[in-house]
Amino acid sequence: MVLSHLSSMVESYSSSLLLMHGQIVSRENSTGLGHINILLDLSSTRDFRMLLCMIGMMEKILGLWDANILPSSHVGSPRFMTQLFQDAMAICRHFHKPDLFLTMTANPKWPEIIHSLFPGQTATDCPDIVSQVFEQKKKALLKLIDNGFFGTTIAHIHTIEFQKRGLPHIHLLIFLHSQHCI
Repeated sequence: MVLSHLSSMVESYSSSLLLMHGQIVSRENSTGLGHINILLDLSSTRDFRMLLCMIGMMEKILGLWDANILPSSHVGSPRFMTQLFQDAMAICRHFHKPDLFLTMTANPKWPEIIHSLFPGQTATDCPDIVSQVFEQKKKALLKLIDNGFFGTTIAHIHTIEFQKRGLPHIHLLIFLHSQHCI
């Protein structure tokens, strides 16, 4: 395996060579920037682990790795979203296909929103109020469903999205017990 062109910062480190079950060659290209080519036999797991450690150390020393990888516990991160997707797919795999698909959209003319606005304000001026009222309505809807409005519910999955006008809406998949399936 050949790794080349780690960084232009390698120029100052090009004189130091490492040796690991292969050869490491330091050379200069036409631009004068330093490169390190590492030739290793990666047929053994030991050499592969050593290569990964060496790459990690060089990235830290040379400051090549500036990206921060957020854990799945960080809300909104790509890993968080991937975990939510995988959890939803596991629920679908276990309970098979959903029985009901329900969508609820916030209404800017709900009395709870209208009474909370100052004169001259609209619902788009106060997204915090709209979100709070929508969250209360969503909880009431889920409680109604869990209490058996459509029958015995064994699972549900939902996602909340915001429209361009700023109004939230929910997409809800409902899994019913086999005796209440449609």
